[in-house]
Amino acid sequence: MAKLAGLDAVARQVTIGRPQIFTENIMKTMLGRMIQGKTDFDHVKPLAANRYLMNAVDIDRVPSAESCRQTFQRIALNTELESMLPGDAR
Repeated sequence: MAKLAGLDAVARQVTIGRPQIFTENIMKTMLGRMIQGKTDFDHVKPLAANRYLMNAVDIDRVPSAESCRQTFQRIALNTELESMLPGDAR
């Protein structure tokens, strides 16, 4: 599902440095949260118990809420993520 959306390619473009947790996993985790209708970073941990959703969005490892928050802040400040997303995101 995430591969169909082009999320892997976008994640590789916005990766900064050599993160311990791959940006792909963080972006897929955020996608998994949004699919469930959850918008808060603190809703990340329960995702680890949902094996079906982890397989559907191809998440290897669920990062912590802090890792998600920090990575998205870094991406927002240092990249043009919106212009890289598939479709008309504007």
